[in-house]
Amino acid sequence: MTPVSQHFTTRDSVLRLDGFGAGFGDRVILAEIDLEVPDNGLMALMGPTGVGKSTLLRTVCGAAQQNASFKSWGEMRYLALVAGEAGWPRLVMQDARLLVSTVYENLVSGLSNRSRLTLPEQRKALTRVLEELDSDRFMGCLEQSVVELSLADQRLIAILRHVLSEPGLLCVDEPTVGLDEAGSRSVLTLLARYAEQRPVLMATHNLAQAGDWADYVALLVSGRIRELAPAETFFTCPETEAGRAFIRQGTCASPSPDITAEVLDEDTPPPPPLPEKAHQAMNAWAGPRGFVWLDPGELAGTPRPGVIHNVEQDLDALARVGVTRLLTLLETPLDCDAALAERGMQSMHIPVDDMTAPTVTQAVTFCRQIWRWIQQGEVVAAHCHAGHGRTGTALAAYRIWQGLAAVEAIESLRAIEPRWIQSREQIEFLERFEKFTQSPEHRPSGEPGYA
Repeated sequence: MTPVSQHFTTRDSVLRLDGFGAGFGDRVILAEIDLEVPDNGLMALMGPTGVGKSTLLRTVCGAAQQNASFKSWGEMRYLALVAGEAGWPRLVMQDARLLVSTVYENLVSGLSNRSRLTLPEQRKALTRVLEELDSDRFMGCLEQSVVELSLADQRLIAILRHVLSEPGLLCVDEPTVGLDEAGSRSVLTLLARYAEQRPVLMATHNLAQAGDWADYVALLVSGRIRELAPAETFFTCPETEAGRAFIRQGTCASPSPDITAEVLDEDTPPPPPLPEKAHQAMNAWAGPRGFVWLDPGELAGTPRPGVIHNVEQDLDALARVGVTRLLTLLETPLDCDAALAERGMQSMHIPVDDMTAPTVTQAVTFCRQIWRWIQQGEVVAAHCHAGHGRTGTALAAYRIWQGLAAVEAIESLRAIEPRWIQSREQIEFLERFEKFTQSPEHRPSGEPGYA
């Protein structure tokens, strides 16, 4: 494989992965990734469906690490520092849709220095970026609700919001999914224009779009980068059989990196053996299935104990990650007080029906309690039944209680767990809760966001 790094120096790499791998629970997704992303240009991350493109993007953006069952090995450096030390790249998620607030609020929420800017300065910064990227038509609809926009325009606003945060690397996951040809062209035009200034890493399955718009291509097969080259080189003379098959058919054989040879067809060669570091990492203990940290070591979301295994097994798993307090968002309270007490846990019950939202009064109650628990050194996990809708709504409400706008709270949570917050009612509640917390008479002192 001819490395794309022949076309730029290591000093010019914004992201570098060396022997990097990742898995969840007992499943390996990425075996041994060697990848460099240059400091400008559009790199298309390609590969068969289900190969791990989204996992790779979520991992380099720091989102996958919130899952308690996540394991990794190898080295990842961003902006020449160990991943996380210089922050993280920004991720525009697959099938991004905007759900709350106005065009203006969605855009300015991305400004990295918004809190230090006056309203006229915010508008000036917004105008400058939109004009630079030929997107100034949005200045004429700033007060319009984003849900009234076309899907293509929603996708553009989602991208622009992350651009306004000035990330060192912008990652986008299948940005044209669900769009017609005109909508796809508008999204790709924006990404290509931005990539003239900053790097973009785009996961895509679309060969034609990658051939027309990408500067570089990275082909992910069986948990490894099999080809990494300028786009023109990849599409005219791929170096591997996997690359040639992918160009011909839009897919190629890509057995799971941890599959055993016995279960493969005779004509399918097995992937290379996993590195020893992968075996060591995968043999390490993982947290309870479905458990996801919002603030590692402090606050998380999880399914109801007893949904994955029996109640005592699930409580044991929660205890192993340090959970001491449960916020129960079910119709009825948990019926396991003795089992909780044996593990040093307590549960607070806030009744919320499935797919609905809490009342404002309930939200104030549990936000205050979460904050007090954390101040006392407790480790808190919110849960409903599956740990998605009501759980995500409660965690987003806590983020709003801490001072985030609803659009920022929803975006940040769904970057960690896309299934958090499930219904329109829950979205509308979070908008109401933001307005409630912004009202001066509802701002108690001494609590987050209200000092």
